[in-house]
Amino acid sequence: QTAEQKKKDDFSAGAVQAIISAAKNDMYDAQRFRLHPPAKLRALGAQKLRLAAAVFEGYQQTLRDENIIDFDDMLLLTETLLRTSERTRRKYAGHWRHLLVDEFQDTNSVQYQLLSLLARDHKNVFVVGDADQAIYGWRGADIRNQARLDSEFAIRTLPPAVPAVPLPHGAYESVQALQTAVQAIPLPPLPRSGGGRQLNLELNYRSRQGILDMAMRLLSPAYAADPSAQLRLVTPEATAEDALLELPDEQWVDAPSAAECVQLVQLEDGEHEAEYVVDEILRIRDAALAAHCSHTRAHTRAPTPPSIAILYRTNAQSMAFERRLVREGVPYVLAAQRSFYARKEIRDALAYLQLLRNNDTIALERVLNVPPRKIGATSVEALYAASEACGVSLWRAVELYATSAAPLCDADAALIEDRLPKLRANVVNAVRGFYELITRFRALVDQASAAHEEEEALSARGGATALEGDGREGEEVVRLKMVSSEIRRRLRDPSGRDDEGRAGLADDGSMAEAEVALEAMAAEAEALAEERGGGGARLSEEARDEDG
Repeated sequence: QTAEQKKKDDFSAGAVQAIISAAKNDMYDAQRFRLHPPAKLRALGAQKLRLAAAVFEGYQQTLRDENIIDFDDMLLLTETLLRTSERTRRKYAGHWRHLLVDEFQDTNSVQYQLLSLLARDHKNVFVVGDADQAIYGWRGADIRNQARLDSEFAIRTLPPAVPAVPLPHGAYESVQALQTAVQAIPLPPLPRSGGGRQLNLELNYRSRQGILDMAMRLLSPAYAADPSAQLRLVTPEATAEDALLELPDEQWVDAPSAAECVQLVQLEDGEHEAEYVVDEILRIRDAALAAHCSHTRAHTRAPTPPSIAILYRTNAQSMAFERRLVREGVPYVLAAQRSFYARKEIRDALAYLQLLRNNDTIALERVLNVPPRKIGATSVEALYAASEACGVSLWRAVELYATSAAPLCDADAALIEDRLPKLRANVVNAVRGFYELITRFRALVDQASAAHEEEEALSARGGATALEGDGREGEEVVRLKMVSSEIRRRLRDPSGRDDEGRAGLADDGSMAEAEVALEAMAAEAEALAEERGGGGARLSEEARDEDG
């Protein structure tokens, strides 16, 4: 068997834990699971079900022995208590006289039973949910809860005559103002027999009408049996007369607002996606610039260029977009996270590159203990004290300690003997290792034009020793590669312009050594990860710590 086949055949601890959690969400205890396992799990086969049942019973016994419960038990045991003790149920049902449930479509069976038990007497329940957003069935959410709620609480759908209009601006000035505004909504009275009512929230403040129309069009097949059940979303600016909602089906495809607002583009990979998106931004920007010039000639006020947002699912996806934005000179702000070029590992890498070019004190202090090499804050202060005592730079102090065991010239020997403070042997060894690392990289920089010397740089050790294999290519390794590639691109033309005419990093090619060293560090990270059996890398927690 291949490793991939073996992985598929393995019944991992995580898989069993997920089965137990899902069973608890469906209100199964260990005994019931063993006797009558859930029908949706029969596809696992009898052998795996018996194993899961045995683990389930052993797991619950361990929890009892340790007098602890897990998260699923917090719900399941609470439901059991309220269901089996009427006195307890009445106590808490009377304590919470009004119940509000948000994201109702994400609730599971146990959560619905808790709601039912607590609201059985007073029926004061307010839930907010959207069946079109029911995407967490794999995590235990039960879409049948909506039908259960409608049946148990006699929910009636209001007729569509209720207009989708925003509340007045003054409605949010106080609780009393909001209550008054809500009471003014023309809701039909409920039947005297009681029950609840369903109010569709169809007023959307987040998107343009064309986007809403296209979204509804995509969801419409799910409502083929009852089209009236689908929400008819509109913006505050839209009206019933001009909304696309009223168009016949054959006119949807040609609807101008949808075509203008929504495009579906299939691209090869993330890099091509970033290139396409940024090119679109440049097109929009150029159009705004043309409009500006036109308005300027007409002696009228120029319109403000539109703001543009790029939405992505995971933070790692920002790298490709940032790279392209920087390359094209498009200013941007990264919301809720740090920019790629402001991240610690990138600033550390650039500090290493700066140190390869000259004995920069700020860069040296930044990377002297990155990755951690037992040169802490106290040792750095001692190095500064030594540099002041000897009247030399911080790098020169590092060099004196690193070469103190080697034969020295008379001047250096006298300097070490008379002025250089003593450091612990382990600190001196760490300083010596760092000094040797930098000098090796500097030697490689001097030979950057030869390909075999560049290959030699790939075997150097130390620049990425903070990296640990985790079974996949680490995000930080990708970041290092990205910067290396960007420097290489900027240096294609000695004049400082690349193939497409964009400005380079330097006009004299002085950053060539930076490209070599950084690429060596990226390759070093990969090599170290492979040695540790991971095939990739990630920064250790200590190396991840933020700094000013």
